[in-house]
Amino acid sequence: MQQVEDILRLANEARKRIKEISPDEARKLAASGTVLIDVREEKEFTAGHIPGATHVSRGALEACISE
Repeated sequence: MQQVEDILRLANEARKRIKEISPDEARKLAASGTVLIDVREEKEFTAGHIPGATHVSRGALEACISE
């Protein structure tokens, strides 16, 4: 149970530092060489994503957030 609470605490802290951006902003950043990580579900990513974006599921991030 403590591990789940730690993960949730870390995820909430990270959310405070993460800025969500629009697809247009992401395209501009990608064009300038920025690495894009798409955390949507696999089905959503497969249905369409910005070329060059890397898919890392949110669940995978949450599982490894403490590392």
